[in-house]
Amino acid sequence: RIFMEDEWAQLAAGWRTFAGSIPETAGQVPFFLALRKLEAAGFKEALPLLGEALQADPEYERLYYYRGLAAFRSGDPEGGLKDLDRALVLYPEYTAAAFLRGQTYAKLGKKGEAKGDFKRCLESPAYKKQAQDELKQLGGK
Repeated sequence: RIFMEDEWAQLAAGWRTFAGSIPETAGQVPFFLALRKLEAAGFKEALPLLGEALQADPEYERLYYYRGLAAFRSGDPEGGLKDLDRALVLYPEYTAAAFLRGQTYAKLGKKGEAKGDFKRCLESPAYKKQAQDELKQLGGK
């Protein structure tokens, strides 16, 4: 069937409603609660919620990224390193995870590893400038 021009708006609205009802992850409830904690700088409080979400969906890279972020921001950069590694195994093109892992390595004094991650980010329009700045601070291009 060919849809007429005046039917597209209704179809699009129905599709948006349907797509919005699909959970992002099997651990949706604790994940969204953790995101609220992160937005409010409740980094330590987000950690167990992200752990709960990962129990429900251990293959979702964003959960590892956010748990790595929560660990980094709560003062435990080493604790988040394994999660960032896992996020990048699951999704190697995850630039946000590579950038955060670079920051984590830099904070831990691992300049070579940090530079490697920041160099990965130079191709990303969203992270290019930040990666260049981080590389300058580390004394390399």
